[in-house]
Amino acid sequence: MKKKNDVVFLYVPWVFDQLGGVDVVVNNLFFGLNEQGINVRIAEQLWGRRREWTDEVGRSFVTINFFIPKLKVGFVRGLKNITSFFFHGMATLWNLQSSGVTVVNAHFPTKGLFMLCLLKYFRFWNGRVILSFHGADVDDVQPDDKVWEFIFNISNGISVCSHALKEKLQQKMSKNCFSIDVVHNGIDSSIFNNLDEIPAYNFTSEVSGDYIVCLANFVEHKGQGYLIEAFYEIYLKYPNLTLVLAGGRDNGEWVKFIDKLCIDLQIRDRVEFVFDVPYEYVPSLLKGANALVLPSKYESFGLVIGEAGLAETPVVAFDVGGIPEIVPSSEYGCLVPLGDVGALTKAIEKTILSPAESKITAVNLRKRIINEFSCETMCDHYLSLFQM
Repeated sequence: MKKKNDVVFLYVPWVFDQLGGVDVVVNNLFFGLNEQGINVRIAEQLWGRRREWTDEVGRSFVTINFFIPKLKVGFVRGLKNITSFFFHGMATLWNLQSSGVTVVNAHFPTKGLFMLCLLKYFRFWNGRVILSFHGADVDDVQPDDKVWEFIFNISNGISVCSHALKEKLQQKMSKNCFSIDVVHNGIDSSIFNNLDEIPAYNFTSEVSGDYIVCLANFVEHKGQGYLIEAFYEIYLKYPNLTLVLAGGRDNGEWVKFIDKLCIDLQIRDRVEFVFDVPYEYVPSLLKGANALVLPSKYESFGLVIGEAGLAETPVVAFDVGGIPEIVPSSEYGCLVPLGDVGALTKAIEKTILSPAESKITAVNLRKRIINEFSCETMCDHYLSLFQM
């Protein structure tokens, strides 16, 4: 039963900037819960003094510092770490109690949650801890790590964003029996409501004619190299077609690799790089594209595929992870075997050469996203985990 003064912290272990998929999900969850009368705040991991603020669009923020000591160091450093752990633990406890927090929902859980779970274990704080995994965070879980085992045992619930990710987490934690709930990410359809009114994306350099877009961070597992190889096979046939690669730079290493690959294949003048696209411009970037191509080696969910569906942009992707849960058949998009550049090339060509047929799959996908992956459905699932 929801209490009037209950507060939910949606915790992310970084500064919230909405440039990544996890932040987009947290943003949608914040507004969805807020509409249902839940007192919710986004808790950022931000070292320094505790702060609370509300931004220009009405999101409520608070800083929180979860600290884990490094014990395998020298005596002096070990003592400093333990002292810091105690200090931050007391500050965290005061933060939770003074804010009236009854639920901490950690998105992209880390071992830093050990501190929170320790407070809960000793009953200094009696709220609920919900772990929400989104993909790469599962890779950080070590089944024989006692800290992770403690976090899992103390937590009140575990959610993942796809059945594929659930299977991956279960395989990692096969020695332990934990109940895992699948809560598909909710996609905000409101910003795609009036498609005819969405303006064309304003590229900094001129992109003339048609373009296909890959909207994914520049990291190796997103597989942009496969797409460049496929584009190389077709670019001469379509002189007005541009490949747009958009996403966050990460550490810049994969950007350098991809840029060099384009230069080596002599297609650099036909490839447009767009970095750190603000979320409000995603609809225009997707709507104007002939297709979204997502060549990831693994996707726990594939949020951008749902967004492309809402923009009625045809989808081509590898058949991996949670993607087939969004695109279950050719009625909604075109999925090809992982790493098959030839199949990827043919799928892109088919999408370009059959615009009417491709548009039908895009319209079908839009209907599926609205009906099956709404923010309202996602929020209801989370509320059941929160027991509010």
